[in-house]
Amino acid sequence: MAHEHCDDLEQLQRGFAGWDAELIQLGRIHGAAWSSMTLLPSTRIFRVHAGRSVVIRGQLSAGVGYVALASSHYTHVRLLGQPLDTSCFAIMGRGARIDVFLPADATLCIIGAASLADFAPRRVQIRTSTPESVAHLLHCATSTADAALSDRTRTRLAIDDVLNRQIRLAIESSVAQTPGARTRSLRTSAALRACRFIEAHLGQSISLADLCKHCGAGVRTLEYGFRQLYDTTPISFIKSQRLSRARDALLRMSGQPVVIQQVATRLGFTHMGQFAQDYRLHFDESPSTTLQRARQRRQADRTMRQQGDVAGPFNQRPLSTHTLSWSLRRE
Repeated sequence: MAHEHCDDLEQLQRGFAGWDAELIQLGRIHGAAWSSMTLLPSTRIFRVHAGRSVVIRGQLSAGVGYVALASSHYTHVRLLGQPLDTSCFAIMGRGARIDVFLPADATLCIIGAASLADFAPRRVQIRTSTPESVAHLLHCATSTADAALSDRTRTRLAIDDVLNRQIRLAIESSVAQTPGARTRSLRTSAALRACRFIEAHLGQSISLADLCKHCGAGVRTLEYGFRQLYDTTPISFIKSQRLSRARDALLRMSGQPVVIQQVATRLGFTHMGQFAQDYRLHFDESPSTTLQRARQRRQADRTMRQQGDVAGPFNQRPLSTHTLSWSLRRE
């Protein structure tokens, strides 16, 4: 399969087309990142390896349902706090709210399928199967994408049909997971409530005591919940979300006069020196470098459009793949 090397998060974001979601980088870059997208008549296959720990939070598009699978050497991808390991996969109904933790070493495979459009709208279901069955579905998704790219003798409809049949077989041979232990549910529920509070008050001062009071949970319950969901602490999560929002704001405002201090202050940063230091540690570049790079990219995009190349800055895609936009919450 042809992979596109991704130097930055905004390149990874394009695969989540139509999702009203936000991508939050939790830590520094640990390795190379890549993504691949293949479109078929009724399905699409998106694979992403972020090279850093990220969280994808938000709501799925309303048009189709999705299957999510993962592969990892050390840390499992987690969906709503539940691990996606070698013996399970997830079905996500159209319009469902999702919360995915993608570790730096893991690869996430998402299959969008029109055949799942009527599956439990707005619900997420994790299904248990045998490791062989899950591995076969993952292999089918990968090989199907390879065939769509390289095999000119097969029709795209036939390739699409193979993948849809395998999805049906995987569902029929699996069972829905039963809810986890009550203590685990309480922890993750408290952490998810805390995330909603953080989202609504990101530009304000937020303490651990504020989160505990809002969630009606103790400090240890909340900290265990964040560890289970994102492998981090509540306070570190707040800082990571603020930094990711600041980066997104700088990238989006590249064509406008921008005062970096105003962006940082609006997101709750009060000490500019500390903000610049945290930003550099998080993204391996300064805020001003991000802004300058975004302006250069915008200018290069404008130049290509003037020369008749209307595909934009992310047009280096194989024939059977498609570049898709990313829908992010705006401040």
